[in-house]
Amino acid sequence: MFGSGANHKIYAQFMAQSSLSNRGKKVGLLRGAGGAGTRMAMWFYAMICLLRLEMPLKATVHQQKFRSLPLNESARMAVLDIQEAKFWKCLYILLRSVFPALKLLHYCDANKPSMDKIFFLSHRTTQAIEKSSDSLNDKELFGSLTPDRNLTHGDINLDGADDSDDEEEVAFEDSDDDDDTESNEVATPNNSIMSFGRTVLFHWNRRRKKIEHEYAIAGWALSVVGEVRIDVRERMRGEH
Repeated sequence: MFGSGANHKIYAQFMAQSSLSNRGKKVGLLRGAGGAGTRMAMWFYAMICLLRLEMPLKATVHQQKFRSLPLNESARMAVLDIQEAKFWKCLYILLRSVFPALKLLHYCDANKPSMDKIFFLSHRTTQAIEKSSDSLNDKELFGSLTPDRNLTHGDINLDGADDSDDEEEVAFEDSDDDDDTESNEVATPNNSIMSFGRTVLFHWNRRRKKIEHEYAIAGWALSVVGEVRIDVRERMRGEH
C-alpha cells in the first residue's frame, strides 16, 4: 500500500517523502510476495529496500495529513511496524548477517565470470552470521524456534538440501574430515528448541558445502581481485 499504489493517497504521500530523501528520485518498495515467486532472495532484496526507506516511511506516517486518512486493518498494522524500533533493529541485524550471501547470489545470477569470488563470499557469510550470533540469539528480538523435523530427516526436505545427491557429485565431494564435520553440524535433535541464530547457522552450514567446492577454491586461490588476494594471503595455509 505504501509502495504499490494500491492506496493512492498513502502511496502519493510516501513517494513525496521518498523523493525528498533521495535527492528528487522517487524510490519505491519492492513487492516480496507478488514479485518473488519461488525466489527467496527477492524477499531479502525487498527487505533491503525497505530498510533504506525507513526514514521516508516514518516521515509519512507522522504527517498530520496521513493521520487524517481512514486506514483499514492492514494499513494500521503496517503503521505499527513502521513505528516499532525493534522491527527496524531486527531487520538490520538479519540483513547484516546474510548480506555477503546475497552478494554471492548476485554474482551467481550474473552472466559474468565470478568463480573467484564464490569461496571468498561464502567465508564472509559464515563470519557475518557468527559475528551477529549474539543479536540473532537474543530472545527479546527473535524469540526461539522449534525446527520442523522434515527439514533434516525423512523423504521430505523443505530446505532443499538433498544429502542423497552427495555421492553423485563426485567432482564436488569434500574430504572425509569435512564430511565428519558437516555431519556433526547437521546432527540436531528432533523437536529441540533452537534460537534464531543457531537455526540460521545450522542451515547455512548445510548449504555452504555445496558452494565451497574445488572449482570455487581454485578460483579463489588464483584470483587477481584485490580484496580476494588479501583473503588468500590471510587464509591460504595449505589445507585447501
